[in-house]
Amino acid sequence: MNKHFSRVFGGLSLCLILAACDGGSNGGGMDEPPPPDEGVTISGTVVDGPVDGATVVAYSVESGGGDGAELGTASTSADGTFSLELDAVPTGAVRLKSTGGTYTSEAEITKTYSSQLLSVMLDEVPEAGLSDIVITPLTTLVDSRASALLSEASSAKAFSEASGQAEDEIKSLYGFSGDAPAFSGLRPDFLSGAGNGAHLGLVIGSFQELGRRSARDPGEILRAIAQDLRDGEPDGRDHEAPVLFGEEDPAPITLATSDFLGALSSYIDPANLATILAANDVELDPAVVEDVRGAIVEAAPESAALQIGSSGAVTVITSAGTQIVYIAARENGIKAIDMTDPENPVLLPLTELNESLAALDTPLTNIGGVIAVPGAATPQLVLYDYSQARVVLADVAGETVLADVNLADSLETITGFSGGSAYISSGIPDPTRGVVWLATGDGYYPFDYSTFELGTPIDLVGEQLIAENIGGNAGADLLFSPNYGAGSGGGLQLVNLVEKRAYAMDDDQFQEQFAVPNGGEGYPFGIVDAGAVDSTFNVGILTGEDTSYVAFLDMSDPASFVFDDDTETFSISDATLTVVLDTQDESAYPVLSGAAVDSQTHLALFMAGYSTTIMVGELDDPMNPAGDTWAGMTDWAVYSPTGSEYSYSRDPHAVGVVQAIADSQSYGFLLSSAPAILMIDMAAFLEQPRVEVGHALAATPFDGAIVKTIAIGGTPALKQQPAPETQRGFGFTYQQ
Repeated sequence: MNKHFSRVFGGLSLCLILAACDGGSNGGGMDEPPPPDEGVTISGTVVDGPVDGATVVAYSVESGGGDGAELGTASTSADGTFSLELDAVPTGAVRLKSTGGTYTSEAEITKTYSSQLLSVMLDEVPEAGLSDIVITPLTTLVDSRASALLSEASSAKAFSEASGQAEDEIKSLYGFSGDAPAFSGLRPDFLSGAGNGAHLGLVIGSFQELGRRSARDPGEILRAIAQDLRDGEPDGRDHEAPVLFGEEDPAPITLATSDFLGALSSYIDPANLATILAANDVELDPAVVEDVRGAIVEAAPESAALQIGSSGAVTVITSAGTQIVYIAARENGIKAIDMTDPENPVLLPLTELNESLAALDTPLTNIGGVIAVPGAATPQLVLYDYSQARVVLADVAGETVLADVNLADSLETITGFSGGSAYISSGIPDPTRGVVWLATGDGYYPFDYSTFELGTPIDLVGEQLIAENIGGNAGADLLFSPNYGAGSGGGLQLVNLVEKRAYAMDDDQFQEQFAVPNGGEGYPFGIVDAGAVDSTFNVGILTGEDTSYVAFLDMSDPASFVFDDDTETFSISDATLTVVLDTQDESAYPVLSGAAVDSQTHLALFMAGYSTTIMVGELDDPMNPAGDTWAGMTDWAVYSPTGSEYSYSRDPHAVGVVQAIADSQSYGFLLSSAPAILMIDMAAFLEQPRVEVGHALAATPFDGAIVKTIAIGGTPALKQQPAPETQRGFGFTYQQ
């Protein structure tokens, strides 16, 4: 979701490192500060790596954040240190700017760069002077953001207030704790694996790697990110203006988010021998890496594609200004749609990749699962075939197979659904932990895509089954997994990724809380087929199997959930946390079993594996409902395509929602067994005229604008018979 990361921490004041300095000709030390008219010394270090031969200039800072009078100048030594003499103690804030000089890149230690502008804003300079000031890319970002806050203030804003807010925001963005030292007093440590210095070194090294990967000077990268963060949002814009490299070249909106994460992954890759880490055998504490990754994911706009809009067969990778959706097209391999320009999507057949997959010792030719690896060093996908206990890691840029991992020793259980069966039914990326979570009959497994290994699984609860499609919010340490027909009916598992435990809703409560409305009386919801999560509203979506009923669970108040470790169950203490809607009316009989949602626009796409119903709904915010009470959805629109327009794609469900980087609109994707891919402008679909009474569209949306049908080539899938519009039997498991 698109957050103002300035809200994460309160307004802590900026702390500066004050130390003793020589008092001047009178011999006074720290206890005897010099008279104000005898000047003051500021000393410190410029680090991009250590910058040799830079010019450091001190300026007074005007009330609007701009540079005032020049106060003094100095040069840096080979180790980056400087000592700057001011003629008098400044009466207000001071900015130090470092320009020029050279340094050795941490990302490519055989290369020397000319240093660009680095800066730091100091709230005040006391009579005793300042020592051990550190000027780095992070102090530069703080200075840029603080300057913007000062220039935007409607009335006089204290320098300490602006710099304190900016400091907290940049700390939050890069995963530093609120009590970490101020960046102006924190020296990066490129040779240590733990602590705040190593944390800062990791961020700076990743900036260097981002420059190397994009064939740009790191100074250009820093300048663009500093401009991006002036408004408090890492979205490629400075307020309404696009961030530019130079005068005309737009920077990617993902530069500070998914592009940065890709550079981080490349920088810490043990196979990357060009870095200062590799040269010195530095082993980074995984917690430091996780802190940075998690913070970037949390702050990223939804369109950076670091959140989850699908859980298996549709995924997206957004980087370097392009946005590509990948679809597991079953018998027709893996397909891609370049939707950088949503009005003119382009099919990318990935012929070389599909040929590589077919040429494996055990061919991967019936691809049911595709999950993006967010923030990988190269654009990568985790692929799987429902009928095989294995995953394949593919590099889609080079259209090559990176790893073919046999999981037969770990995955022994096949889960049978009414329309298919699978070793792995679905999964979601967890960029914070650097894994993809796979829903299997043997538990929820983390697959580490850097080591090609499965981690320790989180066991299923009791006799519960997995869902055809799980939901989740990895940033909130949650997997949301409806139970496919377990117990006496449906159900739900919540998986705590920190505790590494799954809890199932008490079945009796589930049947009571999610009772289907029927003339004032309720009856059991039945099989819960799939789930999705709006991670902004903290709302879980449950779909039944081939029914018109959809259900919603408000998860925004943790105090309303009671977890029992002994029984491995959870219950909810407030009946208003659930809503069940019957989407059937006089005009339409929706047949639904799956969903995906955009957590920023809150538009959800509903479909089924064995029906042609397409439904778009707008979620209601439980914390601020549109009406007197929370309704689950505020509106929805339904259309049942003809056989020539859309042909269902079977189980598990091939549905996803992506927010476009070009227009911030939500687009839904469905696989048609025609074979084709539907690309749906969801807001436009919802806004189409309806029949006189009801939710059905009055005319077809298959007009090439609202719904685009993109033929993908290949052989039409062999269809099984459509499911009846009644409840089918429960799922089951068996072992090979």
